[in-house]
Amino acid sequence: MLQIKFPTCLFVLLQLCLIFPFCFSQQLQQIKRHSFRETCVDEHDKDLISCIVSAVDCSINIEKLFPPPTNNNFPSEAHDLRIEPFTKATPHKGVKDGNESNDHQQHHQLHVDISWQIPPNNSTKALKGFLLEIDGENGRKHACFLLNVSKTVWNTENIAASPRLHFSTDSLFNFGQSYQVELFSLPERSAGLGASVHNQFKTPHHPSGSETNALNQQLISPNCTKVANQFASKWTAGFRHIYVHSAARILQVEFVGAPPQFCFEQYEVRLLDETGQELLYFGVVPVEEMQKSGSLIFGTYNFTNLEYDKNYIPSVIPVERAADGRCLCPVSGKPYDETAVCSCVAADWHSVRMTRPDVLKLCPGCPSQNDTLALLSPPVNYENSLRDQGSNSTLWILLLVFNCLFLLLIFLLIAAYLRCRIFGSAPYKNQFRRIRFIPTTNTQQQNHCLPQISKSSPPTSLAVCTNSTSCNSSLAVPLISSESEESDEQQKRGEWTNLTLLIIYSHDCKLHEQAVVALAEFLRDRFGINVKLDRWETTQIDSNLTDWLSSSVISADKVLIINSEGAWERYLAKINSHSHWVLERNDRGLLDHLFLAHIDLALQHHSIVSTRFAYSKADKTLPLLQGRLQYILPDNISPLISALFGQNLRQDERLSSSSLSEYSQFIKLKECVKEMSEFIKQKPNWFALSHSKITTIVDEREEKGEEKGRKEEEKKEEKIKIEEETKIEENSEMSEEEEISSETRKDTIGESSGSSTAKLDSGIFDWTGNEEEMASTKVMSGELQKQTNN
Repeated sequence: MLQIKFPTCLFVLLQLCLIFPFCFSQQLQQIKRHSFRETCVDEHDKDLISCIVSAVDCSINIEKLFPPPTNNNFPSEAHDLRIEPFTKATPHKGVKDGNESNDHQQHHQLHVDISWQIPPNNSTKALKGFLLEIDGENGRKHACFLLNVSKTVWNTENIAASPRLHFSTDSLFNFGQSYQVELFSLPERSAGLGASVHNQFKTPHHPSGSETNALNQQLISPNCTKVANQFASKWTAGFRHIYVHSAARILQVEFVGAPPQFCFEQYEVRLLDETGQELLYFGVVPVEEMQKSGSLIFGTYNFTNLEYDKNYIPSVIPVERAADGRCLCPVSGKPYDETAVCSCVAADWHSVRMTRPDVLKLCPGCPSQNDTLALLSPPVNYENSLRDQGSNSTLWILLLVFNCLFLLLIFLLIAAYLRCRIFGSAPYKNQFRRIRFIPTTNTQQQNHCLPQISKSSPPTSLAVCTNSTSCNSSLAVPLISSESEESDEQQKRGEWTNLTLLIIYSHDCKLHEQAVVALAEFLRDRFGINVKLDRWETTQIDSNLTDWLSSSVISADKVLIINSEGAWERYLAKINSHSHWVLERNDRGLLDHLFLAHIDLALQHHSIVSTRFAYSKADKTLPLLQGRLQYILPDNISPLISALFGQNLRQDERLSSSSLSEYSQFIKLKECVKEMSEFIKQKPNWFALSHSKITTIVDEREEKGEEKGRKEEEKKEEKIKIEEETKIEENSEMSEEEEISSETRKDTIGESSGSSTAKLDSGIFDWTGNEEEMASTKVMSGELQKQTNN
C-alpha cells in the first residue's frame, strides 16, 4: 500500500508545482498588462496626502485589509467624479523608419483620466482608501485598483482643502466601448455595501477607423465645410522628433498632425519655461506646409537664439478657430455659436535642456583656435596691404573727427537749452549755486532753519545747505533718507510692513461686538496691523464726526467690512424706506449710527475685503459685496491675512494650526464666535426682539407750524421795509417844504426891498449883483439840497 500511494502523491505534487506557477504568472500578467500611474496625487498636494495605486484582484477581502472602525464612523462617498478620455497620437509606434506600419490602430492610443475629490466633512478622518472597479461591456469584470491613503494624517486643513485624486491609464480602455466605473470609500460597513459613487461613459472612436465599419467611415469623412468633428476636443498631438542643436542654439520640433476628419487648419507650437507656466516663444504652422508620411502628416518648427544652460518645455496645440470663424474643437454648442465652449487640448513634452557645447569633446583631434585661424588665413601681399591700410586709416580718421564735432555741437545745444530753462531766473541761479554737502549731527534744531533729520540716520550721511539757511550741520536736510535702510533691515529681520486697516461693522449686540474686538486685537497684536476701530477712536469722533468718517477711509490701506444680520437689515431698511425710518437696538449705544454713515464712504475705497463670522448666514451679505470673496472666520484666517498683505502667507509659522491654537487672542476669537453661535441657537429670533423701527419723517402739523412761522416772519420783514420807505419819503417831503418856505421868504424880502426880482415859474433868479456871486450861490444851494435828500 505504501509503495502504491507514494508515487501517486509524488505525481500529484509535481502537477501542483507545475500548475501553480503557471496560474500565478497568468494572474500577474493580467495585472501588469495595464499601465497606469502609481501615484494619484497632484504635484501641489503631494506634501499633504500620500496616495499609492496598485492593481488588485476584484475578489480581494477588503475587511482584512481595512477592518471596520470600532466607533462605527465610516467615510462618506467621493465628490465630483469626473472621467475624461483623450486620444493621443503615437507616431513612435505607428511609423518605422519612415514607412507606414500595417497596424493602423497603433497610430493613436486612448488615455483616460478618472478624478474625484475627497469628501469635505469630518467623516474623512476615517478614510483609509478607495476601491476602483471598472466593468466592461456585457457586465464582465474588467479590472480593480486599490488607492491606499492610510498613511495620510487627516487634519482640519487637509479636509477643508478637499484635494482631488487622479487615476490615469493609457492601456486599460479601448476605443468605441462603454464602461461602468464604481468608486467605493474604504473601510466599508460590509462587503459591497459601503459608500460609493457610480458613473457610466463611452470612449471615443478610433480616428483611423475601419473600412468595413460604416459608422467609422462616416466619422473619418474629410468633409470640412461648415462642420466640426465632435471628438476633436478630445484629441492631442504627439511629438515625432525633438532635436537639440547646441552649437547653433536651435531647438527643432517635429510633431504629428491630426487625421483629416478633424478639420484642423493650423497648429500653434509653443516653447514654455521649465515650470510650464510662462510662454517664451510660439509660432504657427499651417497644414499646407506640413509633410505627409503615409497616412500621417507631421510639421516642423525651429526655435532659434535660445539661451545656454536653461530648460525648455515644447508644446503643440491645434488652433481652435477656422478661417471662417467656426469652432473646430466644440465642447458644447454649435460650431458657429459664439457663446459655445471651444477648447483644444495641448500636448506637452518633458523638459529639454540647452547645454553649452564643448569644442574639444566634439573634435578631439582638431587644432586649437589660433592654429585654425592661421590655417584659414590667405597669403598676404604686404605692399598692397600697407597702401590699402593707409588710405583706409585716413578715411576713418576724417569720419571720426566729423562725428566728434557733430556730437559736440549737439551737446552744446542741449547744455544751452538746459541753462536757459533751469538757470534762467536769478533766484534759482543764486540758490542752486551755493549747494554744499555736509555731514549731519544730532544737535538741536534752530527756529530759522530747515527741519532736523531723525536721530536714527547715520552721522556720515550727506545733507544740503543753501543760501537761505545758515550752513550749520544740525540744520541740514539729508539727501538720502535712512528710511530705505530701515525698511531693508526690517525685511531682513522678517518684520511685517505697517498696514493700516479700517474695520466697519454693525453694532448688532454685545456678543457680536466682542467678536469684532477680538478679531481687531488679534490682527493688531499678532501681525502688527494698525487697526482703526470706532470704539478705539471715540475722542476723534467726539471732536469732529464728519472729518473722522472721511479721514478714516482715506488713510486706510485696506477696508475690512464684516457682514452680519444687523448690517444686512439696516442697509436694506435704508434703501427701501428712502431714509423715512431706520432700525435701532432697544438699548441703543452711542456708536450705533456710525455704520450707515460710514458704509457708503467705505464702498468707494479701492481695496475692500469682505468677511463674516461663522454664525452669520451667507445670504446676509451686502448687495454690493456679493460678487466678492467671502472670508469666513475663524476658519479662513490664513487666506484673510494673505489677502490683507497681498501675498501668500499660508506657510508662515504664525499661521500654522499649532501656533494659532496656542495664541490667546485667537482662542478668545474662537470662544466669542462659539458663544454667539450658541446664543443664536437658543434665540433664533433674537434680532427681531432686540431691534425696533424708528420713524424719521417730520409730522405734518409741525411742518405747517413752521410754514406759518416763516410766513409771519416774512410779513414782519415787509412791514419793516414799508415803514422805512415811508419815513424816507416823509423826510424828503419835509425837506422840499422847507426849501419852498425859504424861497418864499426870499421873495418877500426881495419885493419889500426892491433890490432884486424873482420869477417862481421859471426858477431862474435875477440878481443885481455880480455874475460870479450868483454862480457860487447856485453851487452852494445844490450841495445843500443833496445833503437834505440824503
